[in-house]
Amino acid sequence: MMGEYGDAAGEAHDEQLVAWRRELHRYPGPGFGEFYAADMVARYLRRIGFTVRIGSEAMDSSAILHFDAQRVDEAYRAAVAAGIDQVAARRMRDGGTAVVADLCGRPGPLVGLRFDMDALPIIEAESAKHPPAKWRFRSEVPGLMHACGHDGHMAIGLGVASVLAARASRLNGGIRLIFQPAEEGTPGGAASIRDRGLVDDVDYMICSHLGLGVSTGEIVCRAYFLATSKYRAEFRGRGAHVTNSPQDGRNALLAACSAALAIHAIAPHSQGWFNTNVGVLSGGDEQGITPSWSSMQLGFWAENSEVHDYIDGEVSRILRGSAIAWGVESEATLVGRAPTAPQNGDLASLLGECAEAVPGVTSVVDTIGCKAGEDANIFLAEVAAHGGQGIYVVIGSDLRGGHHTPDFDFDERSLSIGRSVLASTCLSLLGAGTGDCGT
Repeated sequence: MMGEYGDAAGEAHDEQLVAWRRELHRYPGPGFGEFYAADMVARYLRRIGFTVRIGSEAMDSSAILHFDAQRVDEAYRAAVAAGIDQVAARRMRDGGTAVVADLCGRPGPLVGLRFDMDALPIIEAESAKHPPAKWRFRSEVPGLMHACGHDGHMAIGLGVASVLAARASRLNGGIRLIFQPAEEGTPGGAASIRDRGLVDDVDYMICSHLGLGVSTGEIVCRAYFLATSKYRAEFRGRGAHVTNSPQDGRNALLAACSAALAIHAIAPHSQGWFNTNVGVLSGGDEQGITPSWSSMQLGFWAENSEVHDYIDGEVSRILRGSAIAWGVESEATLVGRAPTAPQNGDLASLLGECAEAVPGVTSVVDTIGCKAGEDANIFLAEVAAHGGQGIYVVIGSDLRGGHHTPDFDFDERSLSIGRSVLASTCLSLLGAGTGDCGT
């Protein structure tokens, strides 16, 4: 199986990583609708000896902030039509698509690894220059594609599982693999697993991502992400004929417009950088009628919790104030949130040492900053709060097209690098040596 970026993966296991990635790429699922991927992952992990939780055993659905029921139902029907296990599919439809799998060795610490599963609402490129189209693994789900590398993350997770399962008798501790739904937009995928208590006992937490502007062969031991929140705001006014009775109208659209301008004009904060964005604004029904409704979707990002909380308060004040000024009602609903999180230098150093011994790794970098939100920070913050250690690792990968674009694709050679770096680190933490993690 030849890759687009140079030679094919030489070992059979490397070919399996590519095969997993390409199958997962063909059948993407939306946030909380990753039925095909979750079923594939769960079945494989059970087969190699992991104890697997799915559905309500792996998630507390009360922590979900936003859930697109229509899109999830469409994904469920498509996955069943594609032949996944219907009993498991119903459990996931009713309880959630997270997969949490444990492998226990002798007494010792518990190491957690997180891999996200969801795709994006993007129509994938069809050009023959686009590797998934050229090599015939383009998305088969209309309007959805893996445009951020989550298919690769899952393939790496399965590869790590294979390495560790083959060495289970040597592990002085346990492994918990978390295949998480709904990372994009931070609508509660990580929070629902946290609220089920499944990271409370994790001693070491390693999260990871492909690409992010880091080249193939380079490993970043700690990537720091921003705190973020997303809101949907609704304004409700009163319609009126704009010439016969304009005084009776209450303009919900102008209230929303005023709020949007004020949100983009929030004063800077002395303690750190932030950014706000009103990305969607709509309202009204007809040009001759005062708009009686308006809807807004907005998000903001901040480099620390103090600044995040400042913006959160300002946005709330602006939405209420604009509604009062225009004589309308407003309601804001939180649809996504993730914090900042501490990361541990000792764990980062250990991973860096393991990475330097992995074939294909050309350089190891300690830290970078990423101007994006990431709900893996929910896991890292929770583990730190319980006295554990955590890091967020970037596995470098040359990209064709940027993240979240129709022509996104990554260098498949990074799959074996990522598997080996993560597996080697787990074996070191659990006193099993590193050995040859490529077989």
